[in-house]
Amino acid sequence: MTLDINALLDRALRGELDEAGVRQAYAAGSEVVELIMLAMARRLAQLQSSASLNVSPATPSGMIPIYAKATARTGRQRTGPRAGESSTGERAHPADHPEEPGREPRPDDR
Repeated sequence: MTLDINALLDRALRGELDEAGVRQAYAAGSEVVELIMLAMARRLAQLQSSASLNVSPATPSGMIPIYAKATARTGRQRTGPRAGESSTGERAHPADHPEEPGREPRPDDR
């Protein structure tokens, strides 16, 4: 009878369980029916989760469920000039201020 239960379980997981197989499982007892139902529920959950995560970089954004998309970045950006920039937003570049030959650089040269 154990072999029949394994065969029933295999058929149920493949989706090939027919009415006769259901009657066999019911005749074998409630434990067999519970086993088959739990195995089928687990398999269904696996199939649903693998189907919903089938997203590649080529998938159009409209085809991705809204709950599966990455959340937008929130938060404030720092205002004002960044380090190394003047108040106009220009970067201080060493080529902009070439040193004259023969002159020592002073501490206030930047």
